This record gives sequence, C-alpha cells and structure tokens, in this order.
Amino acid sequence: MKIREFKYFPYRLKFNSIFITSKQTFKLRDIIILQLIDDEGNKSYGEAAPLQNFGSENLNDIKNLLKEKISEFSGLEIEDAISLSASPAFNKYPVTKFALEQAIMNFAIHSNYRPVINLISTGVQNKIPVNAVVGKLPLKETVKKIEEITVGNYSSVKIKIGRRNFYDDLQIIDAAYKSIDTKIKLRLDLNGSWLLEKAKENISQITNYNIEFIEQPVKDTNELINLSRTSPIKIAPDESANNLNNTINLIDSDIFDFIVIKPMLNGGIFDTIKMINYANLKGVNIIISSALESAVGRSILPLLASNTNHNFAHGLATTEFYKNDLTPDFYKIKNGFVKFDFDKYKEYITKLSGDEQFEKKLYMA
Repeated sequence: MKIREFKYFPYRLKFNSIFITSKQTFKLRDIIILQLIDDEGNKSYGEAAPLQNFGSENLNDIKNLLKEKISEFSGLEIEDAISLSASPAFNKYPVTKFALEQAIMNFAIHSNYRPVINLISTGVQNKIPVNAVVGKLPLKETVKKIEEITVGNYSSVKIKIGRRNFYDDLQIIDAAYKSIDTKIKLRLDLNGSWLLEKAKENISQITNYNIEFIEQPVKDTNELINLSRTSPIKIAPDESANNLNNTINLIDSDIFDFIVIKPMLNGGIFDTIKMINYANLKGVNIIISSALESAVGRSILPLLASNTNHNFAHGLATTEFYKNDLTPDFYKIKNGFVKFDFDKYKEYITKLSGDEQFEKKLYMA
C-alpha cells in the first residue's frame, strides 16, 4: 500500500481550567492534525502540538515545512515514508516529525506491516502505572487538587513548582506530603527554573518528603549532571533529553536512574523506540510523558510506555484537560493504571479512519 496524500488541519484546544508551569500559563493550545490517506482511501492521523517555550518549532514553522515538503510523501511505500521523515529536512522539526511518524506508524499498523509492528511490543495487555499531575497552583488549590486525584489510587503525584520564592514551593511540598498516603511518592517538576547553587541549597531542605525524583531542576545539561552526582534525591532529565543523541549520552553517563521523554518534543516515534530499547538494555527507566497533546497525539503514548521494562509511573494523566478535545480518549485511567491492548489500539485507529464526526470537526475548525 502507498500514501496517496497528506492533508493538515489547524485546531485550537481550550483548557478546562488554567494550567500553569514554571515556563508558561496555558488557556488555549494550538495544534495541527495530519491526515494520511492511502491509495485505498483509508485515513491515519498524527498530531503536531508545539511547545516553543520548551524548545520546539512553532506553529508557523510547522505550516511552512508542511507546505514545502508534504507533497514528497505522495506515492511512497511505508518504508520509504519512514526514511523521508528521518531525513535532515525533518530532524530540526521534532514536533512535525512526531506527527508524520505517528500517522505513518498508524498506517503501518492498520496495514499489518510487520517490519514496523515488529519494532514494538504487541503483548495482549500491559498494565501501565500513571502519575497524577498538578499544575503550579496556589497552596489551597494544590492541596484540594491532590486530595481529589489521590482518590484515584495513583502511586505518584507530579507537582509543578519553580516559584520565585522557594519558601512558597516548600509550603506546597510540605502540604502535599501531609495530605497524601505515605505510599504515594512525589515528583517535582522544575522545567529548569533553578540555578545550580540554589538547586543544591533547595534540595537539601526537602530530603524528608518521600520524593521519587526531581525533574530537570536546572536548565544546563552539564550542571544537571554535576547536580546529580551529589544530590540526595534522584534527578531526572527532561528538556535535556531533547533528541536521540543527547538521550543516549545521558543514558551512557551512568548517572541517571530516570529520564523523562516527551515523544512529541524529542524527535518522533521511531527515535523514542530506540531510546527505550537502549535504556532497557542499560537499566535506565524511561518515563513517557505527555506534552499536553489532544486525544489524537496522546493515543500512541501508552503503546510507547508499554515498551519500557519497569513498573514506575508514566506521565499520561492529561486525559481530562480540554473542553473541546477532538475525540474520546483511546485509553482510560483506572485506579492509577492504563491498560494497553495492542489489538484494541488497532481497532481504535481503524475506527478513527472512518469517523465522519471527527473529520467534520477538522474541516470546521
């Protein structure tokens, strides 16, 4: 089977409530949905959801690249399409590459193309633990949110911190710790907002709070490595793991037990699979994390998470963030877990291929 054409559709997501990180405040989320149409009329989808403040290309970059390059995929077999998506023209545009490769992978799965399917785990069912996530909220709202979500039996809760005054963060951490069961671990996400010496000082004050790891506390990768060598709490790269080569280097450093990967931002589906396979070999725990995609983009994340070989929670709990999501979620979170079934995923992408209401939303956006 061959690709007949690609189309793309801008879409604006609206958050149910404001979501705040140390880098950005989100009310709206602009994305692009790619539609791959094969020579039999079947449709597969991918999503480009840029986060420019996190180092990705912006929406105009994506549109311009697609206008220039998208026609080159017409008439290609799956293998040739994968090769083109991995070419230098797309390597500088990780979000665009993710969207292309998601659509191509779904096309391959729908077509039962074994060379691609053999790259991934297709076990009957995988039970994947998921961490809850809390944005950068005021103290009372944070505690209320944590109390609400911990009813869902999560094993860990990620809290966005990085306020100007660390005392405010410390109050949040202390209140969160006191409001949850001692079996639940905390994860702190800084998005690189601390300076190195301040990070060392701050970490020394939070060693008694059952923290599983601190995600990207400092921006510079060399400083992150420096900090990790002496930190009493485990450090997990996130923004530093922004492509295949950098992630391989982080794994080879033998310093990190955890590395957080956002497939949307780090170079696409197939590079993410390579990262996971290498980390599995080296005993490093890859945590697959959402980059605030719609239901389309995040639908493939449990498939990737199912390829890791550990039982730590992944960052997939963004399923109820939007008022106007494009489609019902492929996966549901129950008791802190997602059940991934490859056959059901195949059914999902087949159903989406013929979903007229979904396609109507794209054309009307």
